[in-house]
Amino acid sequence: MERPITVVRDSVRIEGGPATGDADRPGIAIDASSVPVDAGDTIVVDGGSVDIESVAIVNAPRFGVNVIEGSGAIVRAHIGLLPDGSSAGNGSHGVAANGSNLILTDSVVSANGGHGIFVAEGSD
Repeated sequence: MERPITVVRDSVRIEGGPATGDADRPGIAIDASSVPVDAGDTIVVDGGSVDIESVAIVNAPRFGVNVIEGSGAIVRAHIGLLPDGSSAGNGSHGVAANGSNLILTDSVVSANGGHGIFVAEGSD
C-alpha cells in the first residue's frame, strides 16, 4: 500500500491563510488528485495532533482527513470544495474520526463520496 500525503504522529499546524479579499475562504488547496488510490487519505492523524486552518482539502481517493487516534482542530477549511467553492470531493468521507478529540468549526464539508463527517467511535 502506498502512503497518504501526510501522516501526523506529533503536533503539526497547517495554515493556508485566508483568500485575498475574503477571510472566510481558504487561501490554498491541498489537491490529492495525483495520490495513488492505494494511498487513500490526504492527511492521517495517528497519535498526534493537527490544526488545519484556512485550507481546502480535495480530490483524495478516500478520506480528506482521517483521525485514527489523536486530536486536532479544523477551522475555516473547505473539505471537498476548492477555495472558490466549486466541487472537488474526496472519494469517501470528507473527515473521518475514530474516537478522537476533533473540533471542526467555521468550515464547509461538502461534495465528498461518503459522509461529510464520519465518527466511528466516541462519546458525546
